Amino acid sequence: MSSYSDFLVGWGSFSSEHKKPEGFRTFVLVDDYTLFDLKSKLTPHVLPRRDDRYTILTIWHNQAYGGEIYCKGGVVCPTVEQLPVVFCLEHGKPTGTYLLNATVETATCFVLDQI
Repeated sequence: MSSYSDFLVGWGSFSSEHKKPEGFRTFVLVDDYTLFDLKSKLTPHVLPRRDDRYTILTIWHNQAYGGEIYCKGGVVCPTVEQLPVVFCLEHGKPTGTYLLNATVETATCFVLDQI
């Protein structure tokens, strides 16, 4: 498993309405819609479908900029130069990991290393 930067998970990341079993991972892709849709390039062609192990959510930067997801996730809003970013929240753990300037290849490795 590779080493990735980590962050303290915010208080609202795992509210009761989004609660999953311990060890389940939620990957959050923060993408700039003007570049390319990273999620469509990752799934389902590249990553194995494992609904019991992880889920992938996408936030478009123009909608998410400075938004509630960062406050509740415990992370700083990424700058345009850092996009796309992939965050990994592991349910039951107080810290998550992230990858800046993701490409299809590096994002694939990031997800596969953690599932």
